[in-house]
Amino acid sequence: MMAAIDRTLSGQSGAENVLRAGYAVTLAADEGQLDKDKLWVKGGQLHFGDSFEKSDRLTGFSYMLFRLECADTRDDFDSLSTIQTPFNSAVDMLTMGQLDSAKEFLKKAIAAAMKARELTAKVDRRRVIEELKRRFAEAQADFGAGLKPKAEPVRSLQKLLAQTDAFSVASARSMPTLRSVREALEGL
Repeated sequence: MMAAIDRTLSGQSGAENVLRAGYAVTLAADEGQLDKDKLWVKGGQLHFGDSFEKSDRLTGFSYMLFRLECADTRDDFDSLSTIQTPFNSAVDMLTMGQLDSAKEFLKKAIAAAMKARELTAKVDRRRVIEELKRRFAEAQADFGAGLKPKAEPVRSLQKLLAQTDAFSVASARSMPTLRSVREALEGL
């Protein structure tokens, strides 16, 4: 069976072919072979009969039953790579402490949302942009200027030694020796 459907539907009320939730069917039948007013859908299956109650599952014909859903908002904008890719880059920049770069990637994600044909112009685009801003602020709060929080000045040797990454070979070489400390304290 091969079918070709060319039907333009509109999301605006008052238009000729308004997209509505429901079912559409393509049948491999000659015109007049089946009365379209006797076709019913029960439990997602195509039925045929004089009434909904008296109909039985349609057999003897090849067909495809399409279920159409209409939603006021999209919940899958994360799957739109034109939006998600720059947003992910913005979060990556936040983890590296590069706030200016992160904001530039956020602007790219917002611009992509503004241009996305998959989103309705007035409702979805605004909602997605607000969600991107909210998620960015949340990520910014989680990461701050970078993944590692700013180190507080160490007030005691015990706290310094308690830090897991307190010493590295490079930092140990640059630390003053006991002799240089004594020399520095002489005369005080």
